This record gives sequence, C-alpha cells and structure tokens, in this order.
Amino acid sequence: MTKKEQPVYQVYAEADFVFTKVNGRASYLNCAPLKEFLHGQVAGGGRRLAFDFESCSSMDSTFLGTIVGVALELRKTDPPGSMALLGLGERNFDVVRNLGIHRLVSVEAGESAMSFEGVAKAIEANGDRAPVDEELIFEAHKRLSELNEKNARLFQDVVGFLEQHQDEED
Repeated sequence: MTKKEQPVYQVYAEADFVFTKVNGRASYLNCAPLKEFLHGQVAGGGRRLAFDFESCSSMDSTFLGTIVGVALELRKTDPPGSMALLGLGERNFDVVRNLGIHRLVSVEAGESAMSFEGVAKAIEANGDRAPVDEELIFEAHKRLSELNEKNARLFQDVVGFLEQHQDEED
C-alpha cells in the first residue's frame, strides 16, 4: 500500500494504550470518526494515548481542537490519563506550540519510533464529500479558545459565527 492509499488514521489499542498513526492531512473533513473512536477508547479504559505524526502533512484547527477535547477528557479520568504527540515535524510542532497545546500534552518534534504495522486498523474517514459537521467545528474551536487568551482572539470569529448559526437553527 502506498502512502497515498493509506487511510488518514490507523489505530491500535491494547490494554490502556491507544496508538494512532496520522497519514496525510488531518482536518475537519475526516476527524469525526477519529473523535468517536478516541472517546470510545477513553470510556472503555484507554488512558495512555500516543499519536504518530511522522506521515502527517498538515493539521487544521478543527482536528487539533478535537485532540484537545480528548486530552481534557483524559485529565478527568481516575487516574488521569496522558497524551503524547510524536514525530510532529517542525511545521506541525510550531502549530501545536503556537496554540498552547504543548502545555496540555507531551510533544516531540523528532522522528517517531512507533510502529504497529500489520496490527493497526484503519478508521474510515468521512471523505471530502461528507457534509460539514458544524457542531464538531464549533466544539473544536471552542476548546482551543478556552486554552488561552491568544486563541480566544484568534478563533472568536469562527466561534461567534457558529454560535449565531446554531441559535438561528434553534
């Protein structure tokens, strides 16, 4: 299987460990199934989550906000869980630091040593033609906004627009 044919998310869970390999672009178009999987793993006892970003070309704010939501959920578990973002590469590492996510989870810019080839399962992403999940986007940006004042200013228009849109639909 070539890199282009690889699913965006490959996962492997064993005991309380949950490993996720991210390939290509992680975005609002494909992170809903991953969110569902991760929340299910945490509810089922997963407490140590690790992500391998070595093959990840980019991450958008919705994906990152989704990861932050899972990290915050892990903090509330008893005992509290942990999350590590590995093999980020310089560009993705900068994005994670600029948003303050590094204060919430462990981060590593260098190469990842994770390998679970042959045992990982693909998570089917929604694909580019799936309807936009406004609730997912809203929740993700709200979580990022709550991390610090800089993020609150950065995402205030997105959060405000989606809040207003939700109010109009209610």
